[in-house]
Amino acid sequence: MNTVISKYRRVAALAILSLISSMFLVMQAAVPANAATVSVTFDTGGEAYVTQDAGAFPAIVTPPTAQPGGASSALRIIGNGSYTGTIVENYDGYEIISAANTTVTAKVYSGVVGTPFRLKLEAGPGAQRVEKDYVTTTTGWETATWNFSTGLPNAWDGSGVNPQVLDHALNYKKAIIFPDFGANTYATFYIDDITFNKTVTCTPATTPVIASMESNDNAGITPVGFGGTGGEVVSAPEGGSQGNSKALKIVKGWETWAGITVLDNSCMNYGASGNATANVYAPAAGLDMMLKLEGANSFEAHATTWRAGWQQLKWDLSTMTAGVHGKVSLFPNFNVADNGRVFFLDDLAFNGATSPMWGNNLPNIPFSTIDTDTNGKYVHVRLQKSFVTPSFDASWWDGIWQYRDPDTKAYVKYIAARSTFSLTYKVTDANGQAMANTPVELIVNVNWSCSKATFTYGSTVIDKDNCSGGGETRLPKKNTDGNGEVTFVLTNTNLKGEAMPSSLTSAPTVGVANEIGTNIKPHVADKEGIDMLLAHFVEPAGGVAISGASAADMTVNTKTPLTFNLKDANGKAISGVDVKFVTNGVGTVGRTATTDSQGNVTTWVNNVNDVTGVQSVTANYSSPGSFPATATTTINWTSTRPWPTVTGGKGVVTVQIANGSGKTAKIVVAGSPAVTKKLTSNSSTVSVKAAAGTKNVSVTINGVTTRVAVTVTK
Repeated sequence: MNTVISKYRRVAALAILSLISSMFLVMQAAVPANAATVSVTFDTGGEAYVTQDAGAFPAIVTPPTAQPGGASSALRIIGNGSYTGTIVENYDGYEIISAANTTVTAKVYSGVVGTPFRLKLEAGPGAQRVEKDYVTTTTGWETATWNFSTGLPNAWDGSGVNPQVLDHALNYKKAIIFPDFGANTYATFYIDDITFNKTVTCTPATTPVIASMESNDNAGITPVGFGGTGGEVVSAPEGGSQGNSKALKIVKGWETWAGITVLDNSCMNYGASGNATANVYAPAAGLDMMLKLEGANSFEAHATTWRAGWQQLKWDLSTMTAGVHGKVSLFPNFNVADNGRVFFLDDLAFNGATSPMWGNNLPNIPFSTIDTDTNGKYVHVRLQKSFVTPSFDASWWDGIWQYRDPDTKAYVKYIAARSTFSLTYKVTDANGQAMANTPVELIVNVNWSCSKATFTYGSTVIDKDNCSGGGETRLPKKNTDGNGEVTFVLTNTNLKGEAMPSSLTSAPTVGVANEIGTNIKPHVADKEGIDMLLAHFVEPAGGVAISGASAADMTVNTKTPLTFNLKDANGKAISGVDVKFVTNGVGTVGRTATTDSQGNVTTWVNNVNDVTGVQSVTANYSSPGSFPATATTTINWTSTRPWPTVTGGKGVVTVQIANGSGKTAKIVVAGSPAVTKKLTSNSSTVSVKAAAGTKNVSVTINGVTTRVAVTVTK
């Protein structure tokens, strides 16, 4: 039997068995760090709670005799054996009493004088508890008082009846009231106005939090629905948070205000920054997704879905009353009867953390307007508009003569030296329709361009062009997605760039000898119209500046925050603006985050594939017409588990194994005898002779096998 107490409050059944039939009463989240008096009145608008019938038939009712003071509701519990009781329990981080005040009071109702009401405070099993009786002196309502500082009787501690000791180091976070304790009675009792000195035993944290729903999520998601809503972590629909495979599935209940509590932790303040974000899968556009934070005061924020399917929503928390807010609930399609509608929630982020972009975001980013000039009936490959603007259209610039058709364009673009940037292309067919699953080749430092810019692309090192027709680098082909789009991420590695130009929309004027430039072009088909990129890498000077750590060491298979700081030309923090992030190498990164009042902006990097190596993350901010401010952090991902790196050479396959000391490795190279070796250090190298050709290699260390294919030369 579930009893709804207050509209928008959490109502759910929580089975608790402790020698008793039970009712679970959940206190509202965080209070100030000092002790505070809390009273559970069982009236609408008071402390949140739920009831569950576990044999004691608990119910919130109007008592047969009004309690002095005019209270309208009370908890009724019908005795059903010797140990029928009511549990009052707080989450970790609270104690029901404090060293300064060890008293608990309640209004109790019994029809018999001399009825013992036992109150037991628990901190754990066995002797980690204290208990004491209050004996009624009249029939009807009276105030019961339990003072645990003195007069504790001997009590059963799990092994025998022994003296009790009050120890606040144990944190007594659970209280149980047993009406007519020990008697096999079936009488009816009432309890009301349970008052105690609730104190926080932790300092609530304000660190960035992101609930990813993945196996390594440590945000503490605890989905508890109310109003008929149900929720569970399941495989996410396609197109969700990039790098994620799970999401919280929410099925709305029958009440218009039905929803789900997703986070409830008194030791965490989820309202420490000005907003919250999440990736949300909705069945339709125009639905009100209300986010509610409870604690010092309740606060409700609203965001409206703008499409069916995945999207990123942001809730404005800037006007929230100061104080700790440790409980978070989501109300899908708030205030509308929408029983059975399905929603998904992923990467719910607070305190400066930002949800990564959802996987199908690229179709919503416009591409170059030059698509309107696509006249030829053949393949076209166009750059993302947000990248080519601002730029100089060099389509008919002297020297750019190797066009295959009039639809090919060339753009001069200025980029910060040593930054990481992404190039997203859209491929369309002769009829202008997107071409899915189409191989795209990116050619960097095109032959005869004499490009002096150098790059990395993952583990690939791209050198400058040799000016002799053989210096270009052709990157491995990548297939377009279902929208005909494909992205390549490059990191510039020049130690020094060009001087900052006087205009960002004009041709360079530094002279060929001083240019640090590149010619980059995509290739799909023999007959094609493309967007060619003539990028120049410059040293930023003055204006807006963004800064961050130059390097960081991180452990694989963890989601870790990475913070940058944004300031204007006068050194003043820039708040409330979006900063974009791009990455190169191993690992993933959130796409966009918003600066806080100090100009700090935090994204999350992740390495779910447990791959060691280097990742560069570049934060990028630009206002219209200005040169982008960028900063790059190089992350060295390390692992504590054995990790093989396999390379092919001249007549040999070389296997380098990290973190393998004391373990045994078995190496099998196709066409060669298997090699088994006991590893004696955390940096071991094993060589296996092999004939020339492509070789499938398997490396097994303590039952875990890594398989790769390498090329062996003669």
